[in-house]
Amino acid sequence: MNHVAVAVVGGGISGLAAAYELHRRKTPFVLLEKSNRLGGMIRTDRTGGFTIDAGPDALVTQKPAAIALCEELGLAGRLIPTRAPRTAYVVRDGTLHPLPGGSVFGIPAGLRSLAAHRLLSRRGRLRLGLELLTPPHRSH
Repeated sequence: MNHVAVAVVGGGISGLAAAYELHRRKTPFVLLEKSNRLGGMIRTDRTGGFTIDAGPDALVTQKPAAIALCEELGLAGRLIPTRAPRTAYVVRDGTLHPLPGGSVFGIPAGLRSLAAHRLLSRRGRLRLGLELLTPPHRSH
């Protein structure tokens, strides 16, 4: 077996990005993945004629490095922009539920969007709202 100085543990998106960067720099590495597929939490299921992306399924286009990486990998032509009204959905109990406006990656960004967030129980919304009153944790 050849000697390698770097082991990349996990074939999820972060591990694959690290492996790609090592390959680009011509640094020998070994990629270790416990499952029989790469991608980690990212996967695509096809059910009933629909394509459902599980896990992270989007790029933040405000981050040019992500788009540049897609271009470098020859994937730019496969990027699909979100159509208006740009509503994101989650599946809960077998039903699609739209995420309310004012959410950032599905997390309510203010009290108004928190109140409209019906995917959370009333108790869950109250608990999340209390986070606004919780002082930041300071390590010693």
